[in-house]
Amino acid sequence: MANNSSENIVKGQIELSKIYDTHNQRGVDNPNYILEFKDSIPVPKNETTVFLIIKTVHIILLFIVLIDVIFFKDALRLGGSFGFWSCFIIVGLYVLKEGGFRMTECPAQLWFYDDYMIKYVPHNYYSKNSIRREYSKLYYKDAKECWNRVNSKKIEIHGMMELTYFDYNKDGTLKEKPSFAKTCDFLIRFYTYREPDIDFVKEIEAHSPLKMEIRNS
Repeated sequence: MANNSSENIVKGQIELSKIYDTHNQRGVDNPNYILEFKDSIPVPKNETTVFLIIKTVHIILLFIVLIDVIFFKDALRLGGSFGFWSCFIIVGLYVLKEGGFRMTECPAQLWFYDDYMIKYVPHNYYSKNSIRREYSKLYYKDAKECWNRVNSKKIEIHGMMELTYFDYNKDGTLKEKPSFAKTCDFLIRFYTYREPDIDFVKEIEAHSPLKMEIRNS
């Protein structure tokens, strides 16, 4: 059980009164215990305007080529020259090299209650135009599978849960109404390799009735 004293803030535990003040207007109750950790999320490697334009044009040309092949059986009609195809391939290789995703640190928390838990992510970054605050609420009775994936260093808890996401405005403020609110079959998933000193299985089993299964994957 977490200590509510404002003078006793330790690793894996933060002052509950501050959390309550921040979130109570969004229907979030004061948790029994909070586990704070660093997750990892994929973010785009390149979001410059020039790269996005090149990528978009290349994708459009790729679709035109595919349509030409499927309906006209002659992709060489498009451009019709060695120079066109050389540039097309070179640009494609550039997009593959400079695009894609990289894993980056993302602060997250697990909030434990008597009957349920919440995974809270204050800033989940999808792109420069899509950043969200996320609440994933799972009642313990609805949990179907609880896995500790040892090789990939992931925790996965599968079951019916309530998902509530709030988008951020461009000025960094949070929108008042959620952009997504749905109850569905989903996963609480996070990586553990950034926090070698936290025993996530022990923490989850100590503060909830969930029992984790070891998976060598």
